[in-house]
Amino acid sequence: MKILHVTPSYHPAVQFGGPIQSVHLLNRTLVARGVTVDVFTTNAGLERSHRSTEWQWLDGVRIKYFPYSGYVHYNFSPRLWRSLFREVGHYDLVHITAVWNFPVLAAALACRRHRVPYVISPRGTVYPATIALKSAFLKKTYYALFARRCLTGASLVHFTAED
Repeated sequence: MKILHVTPSYHPAVQFGGPIQSVHLLNRTLVARGVTVDVFTTNAGLERSHRSTEWQWLDGVRIKYFPYSGYVHYNFSPRLWRSLFREVGHYDLVHITAVWNFPVLAAALACRRHRVPYVISPRGTVYPATIALKSAFLKKTYYALFARRCLTGASLVHFTAED
């Protein structure tokens, strides 16, 4: 099986918290079980000069870091968009981490276009308390315009907590 994991930021950008570690651990575990895992992410949390989009290897996981522009927590990346639409059809499944970021929207749209199933892991970002915590109006608007379709179009929504 060949999986593409799309996430706004990735290891070693540990300043973004626990999901960075757990997503890399998940990917390493899949590789150890014989699954091919590639990651498309942005260079958020890395040196802004890190602009190489060549494949890099980390613990058996193949990664492409794409430059982003604008707000660090939205991660707008035209190069990521183009690569997703060009390459997503080569994968059996796409695993998307997060909800409120450009890579999520780009990956969901590319998957729909190429009829590739995708899984979304919101990682705690859709709790009402989390939404109310910061930028509630923007998140509710973004949800109505984009995120709801991304979530409802997923083959599976993977929650990492019972509540």
